[in-house]
Amino acid sequence: MNRRFRLLLAVLLLAGAAGCCWQAAAGRQGPGGETCLRMAGSTSMEKMTNVLAEVFMEKYPGITVTVEFTGSSAGAEAVVNDTADIANMSRDMGREEAAEGLAENIVALDGIVVCVDKSNEITGLTRRQLRDIYTGRITNWTDVGGRDLPIVTVGRE
Repeated sequence: MNRRFRLLLAVLLLAGAAGCCWQAAAGRQGPGGETCLRMAGSTSMEKMTNVLAEVFMEKYPGITVTVEFTGSSAGAEAVVNDTADIANMSRDMGREEAAEGLAENIVALDGIVVCVDKSNEITGLTRRQLRDIYTGRITNWTDVGGRDLPIVTVGRE
């Protein structure tokens, strides 16, 4: 990844998220007296977040960025409990999280690919159908216009 692109991503993530968290983080002192910025959350954002933290610390050497990969919900909970300043989430923020005062700053979107066997006659699914398939509401291809066969989902986990 080239240096300009990494710096742009760092600014987008950390400056965007800083709008809701920077004041809290600005007063935190690390063991060496440095200012600390703590991030926690999504495991799927690990590679991007590590690069962003590295580039951010290069640009702002007086700030130490720490990152924990605990899952999106745990990251949001960490911000609510004041054990993190930024929650990295790879999902939409829930109503409960918004009610706790968290602010959402979208920094990236995941690309998702749906693959089916070449003998499957389905040529297009809506977002709602995909959501219903992956949440278990739709379990048979007949529900989306296909043959009477069970749907078997496979995901990252």
